[in-house]
Amino acid sequence: VKYSWGAQHPERFTFKVDGNDVFGTASFLRVRRGILDGTIRGNTIQFRTQTEEIVGDQTRTVTHRYRGGVSDDVIDFFMQTEGASSSDPVEFTATRARPTPGGR
Repeated sequence: VKYSWGAQHPERFTFKVDGNDVFGTASFLRVRRGILDGTIRGNTIQFRTQTEEIVGDQTRTVTHRYRGGVSDDVIDFFMQTEGASSSDPVEFTATRARPTPGGR
């Protein structure tokens, strides 16, 4: 994922789907965050994660909202951040990782 301020990081997503509910983790700056309010309807997946951002002597809660279109082994994501110093939207594509021999 290439972020609006120029940083680029490999991010990982793990999903568990139960009906229309989505659980799991989504990394942000390579740190895994729990998925909140995850849903999947048709080929659209939506969820949010939260982080804490420290600016000077203040800590603020930052929400990252994800929306993606699922197609085979690819999800085209749009992520919008609220409450952070940078709120520019980010678009990226996530691709299903193939298991390695031996299940690792």
